[in-house]
Amino acid sequence: MGTMSVRETAADEGCATPKSKEYRISVNFQHPPPPPRKKKPVHFEKQGPPRDGYFLPDDLDALFSRSFHS
Repeated sequence: MGTMSVRETAADEGCATPKSKEYRISVNFQHPPPPPRKKKPVHFEKQGPPRDGYFLPDDLDALFSRSFHS
């Protein structure tokens, strides 16, 4: 059998890397503009607890105590 190496096959078929200017990657290309900067978050002053206290209805404890024990 006639075994051919890879080098012989490539030479026989005429395969070669194109080297002309039209096939080269351009070196002088412009980079895309940078992405826009993210806006800085607005910081609000931390508020303390309400002056009148938190809203606590009288039957709130009864409502939750039944659901946890059942």
